[in-house]
Amino acid sequence: MEKLVLVGTSSLAAQTLDFVERYQLFDVIGFTVNEAYIKEPVYLGKPVFPIEELNNYIDKKSVKLFSTVTWYNYLNRERKKIFDQLKKEGYMFANLISPHALVYSTDIGEGNWIHDYAHIGYGVHIGNDNVFRMKCVIGHDSVVGNHNFFGVDSVVGGHDYFCDCNFVGLRALILNRVAVGNKCVIGGGTVIKRDLPDFSLCVADNSFVKQCDEQKIETYISPKHLQRSVEDFNKMVSDKKGIEEENRG
Repeated sequence: MEKLVLVGTSSLAAQTLDFVERYQLFDVIGFTVNEAYIKEPVYLGKPVFPIEELNNYIDKKSVKLFSTVTWYNYLNRERKKIFDQLKKEGYMFANLISPHALVYSTDIGEGNWIHDYAHIGYGVHIGNDNVFRMKCVIGHDSVVGNHNFFGVDSVVGGHDYFCDCNFVGLRALILNRVAVGNKCVIGGGTVIKRDLPDFSLCVADNSFVKQCDEQKIETYISPKHLQRSVEDFNKMVSDKKGIEEENRG
């Protein structure tokens, strides 16, 4: 079995390890992060290697890497940075493909994660470091660039074109023959019927499209935005409990 090192030690790294071991895709021999972020020498029972000295621990020609850096980091900005740097240093990245996925294309780059029951159609070209969550569909003869994220149940039609670092939310629908630029955010449930220029923000209910600059669009898929969403949810739950207690009183 081929050996694999996971880049990162976050909760997503733990999920990735479970996925790899559940389907026996690779033999995970350890994790790697920047030396400054190593808190313990072992994570989930496996060694943690400093990324600055990784070539002293593994053979680049036989051991592959897979990035577990979260996509909720300024539209994959950090994920892309780390991936590009490690590729420049000569490392190879593995594709993680669920045995339950339907993959009809062989034109696939490196570092992609294709989850359970995803459907990759005939004639599809896939670049590097993309994530295809459960049950997402990429229609025939479409092109997917690099560092894109496709959420659960999202559907991309045939002959579509995606550039780099886009985010497609769950159950979003992109119709046939649509071109999507770089760093676009397509919210959950949105229907896209026309081409999108770089840095487009698209949200349901009416598939509203807003044009942003690069700095602004990155904030919509970022740790701060995610934290704000969590805080809003917690406040909603707290308010609901308060109302229920008042009604009971």
